[in-house]
Amino acid sequence: MKLLLHFMKPYWKLSVITIIVVLLDSVAAMFIPTITARIVTIGTSGGTLDEMITMGIIMLVVAALSGFGALLGCVQSCRQRSAGISAMPSMINRSNFPPRISRSSAPAP
Repeated sequence: MKLLLHFMKPYWKLSVITIIVVLLDSVAAMFIPTITARIVTIGTSGGTLDEMITMGIIMLVVAALSGFGALLGCVQSCRQRSAGISAMPSMINRSNFPPRISRSSAPAP
C-alpha cells in the first residue's frame, strides 16, 4: 500500500477529481429509474401532462449529468494515466527492486 501511495502522491488531485466525477455518474445513473417510476406513477394515477413533462425534463438533466460525469471521468483517468506514464522513468529507481536472478543460479524444477 505504501508503494502505491508513493506513486499516487503527485497525482492526488487528479485522483480525487476522477473519483468525484465517477461518483456523480453513478449516482445520476441510479436516479434515472426512480424518475422513470415517478413518471409512470404520474401517468397512471391521473396526473397532468405538465407534471409528466416536468419530470421528463428533470430526467433529461440527470441523464446529461450522468453522461457528463462519465465523459469527464474518462478524460481525468486518461490525464492521470498519461501523466503517470510520462513521469515513470524518473520515478523508478532500480534500487527499489530486488536483484535479478540469473537462469544459471535458479534451481532446477
